[in-house]
Amino acid sequence: MDGHRYGFSLTLSAAAKSVDLKSRDGTSLFHGAPGDPLNGVIELNTVDPVVLISIAWKDADAPGHRFAKLTLEPPGKATLVHFFEATGDLDDVWELPTE
Repeated sequence: MDGHRYGFSLTLSAAAKSVDLKSRDGTSLFHGAPGDPLNGVIELNTVDPVVLISIAWKDADAPGHRFAKLTLEPPGKATLVHFFEATGDLDDVWELPTE
């Protein structure tokens, strides 16, 4: 993959059973289980910089809105932040700028 490495951190509003970050083609960028640190480095395609996020919440039956905040540190550029929200398990996409 022709890509750049991004430092990332993920903040969750509730405990999760699992967290997955993938590229558009389904390549795993990060997989986290309960107790794992939700930060590290991922590599995103420079032509199609997309992050698919899937979170299975530990207490999925509890009522209420949940969110995830994903922070990316592109090399030599300003920090990028995106919020994802859901009432149940979270499955969403973030299409980043290609510039």
